[in-house]
Amino acid sequence: MRIVIFLFFTAILAACNNSTNSSNNEPVEKTGEEIYETTCSMCHGQDGKKQLSGAKDLSISPLDIEAQKDIITNGKGGMAAYKNMLSESEIDKVVIYIQTLRTEE
Repeated sequence: MRIVIFLFFTAILAACNNSTNSSNNEPVEKTGEEIYETTCSMCHGQDGKKQLSGAKDLSISPLDIEAQKDIITNGKGGMAAYKNMLSESEIDKVVIYIQTLRTEE
């Protein structure tokens, strides 16, 4: 039983250490793709084409970067505002990542 408890706490400590930069104990910043996957992909899909609950198809979105930032920040229609959940830097990263989902026409 002691071994199980030890392994449990070891796993928790390892998970905590993976979320910080071990050289200076600062949180590791997520990439735009990682933020998108955890925040946006449920409605927009991995490829931006899911369109769940009225979500727009990001692969063909005509919106420019500033319009995308505004919608992510302030929400629109059924989409929630993320200004209190994501930093400006994280929103910028998501917008940059969204550009990679666009299909060539």
